[in-house]
Amino acid sequence: MVHILKNNHLELHIDAPTENYSCTRFDWTGKISQLKFQNIPLTTIENTDLINTACFGKGFYNEFGIDTPLGFHETAIGGWFHKIGIGLLKKENEQYLFHKKYAVKPAKFSVSTEANAVIIHCTSEAFNGYSYKLTKEINYLIKQDLFDLEIIFVNDGSTDKTEEILINYLKSIKVKKKFISYKKNKGKGFAIKSGVMRSSKEWVLTSDADLSVSLKHVVNWFKKKEILTKNSAYYASRNHKYSKLKARLHRKVIGLFYQLLFKIVFMNSISFIKDTQCGFKLYNKNYIKKIFSKITEYGFVHDIEISILLYKKNINIKEMPVKWVFGKTSKVSLVKDSVIIFFKIFALKLKYKI
Repeated sequence: MVHILKNNHLELHIDAPTENYSCTRFDWTGKISQLKFQNIPLTTIENTDLINTACFGKGFYNEFGIDTPLGFHETAIGGWFHKIGIGLLKKENEQYLFHKKYAVKPAKFSVSTEANAVIIHCTSEAFNGYSYKLTKEINYLIKQDLFDLEIIFVNDGSTDKTEEILINYLKSIKVKKKFISYKKNKGKGFAIKSGVMRSSKEWVLTSDADLSVSLKHVVNWFKKKEILTKNSAYYASRNHKYSKLKARLHRKVIGLFYQLLFKIVFMNSISFIKDTQCGFKLYNKNYIKKIFSKITEYGFVHDIEISILLYKKNINIKEMPVKWVFGKTSKVSLVKDSVIIFFKIFALKLKYKI
């Protein structure tokens, strides 16, 4: 029986342990006999004379004991030694030859499947003081569409060489990409909204261009299974107790002032959010476009409007610890902008009656 794992790009064929290849060099567990990328075969056969087809090298195989299998030297000629993942092989002389086909007593194999994995078990009999249990799992990481991503860049009316740099960069990467550009600067909120509304994937990550938060964080969130529900938004939080910050003193002062103002104004609603302003946020397609279509605030407080809309739609907001490094491109001034920010925040409170 062949087990097949596939997604939009990859397709793996995994042979059952005792089917097809049955020689005594390669491990019989997890024999990947065929790999296709976008329906293009990437595997072939090393021999085409159609003789001894069970010994052909085909696909991706593992091998234990290339030079000396387990217990080989302790075994007398005529006796049996372990070849992990295959079974017991009969020793014919004092030199082990990996390419030789030995007489074999197969180990005990079983295959089980789960919702996201194929698991192959191999159990040896105890012999010459050795025994083992081998479990090999091929999981559905390939089902997560590791190649199926898109990058959306938004050029918010820059007057320097940003557009030229982005165009050249996009030509160099081989993933699905979109480029949005307009001549008049309309604000960060409008830029993010433009990108989100053009997105097409299940999860949508927004990030500032200076990458103050590394993109590796979102990979780790998924690996550690911290992204638990699609009815949540995940905020990188510089105020999380496990976050690490590298920032100048005046940036920390701005952050504290802003957080205090935020908590006072939204005392009875969204004040539980410790950091609304970090641009590194992960959303799900189930709600994201409905939320962003309603955004009207495109300046510094657009993050608060997003948070209000999520809150009113009962979307859970979960804050995540990150390592944050201050970027030199920030244009916020505590003195010049504090009054404007206050009135903008208060206007949002009145608008949404929150």
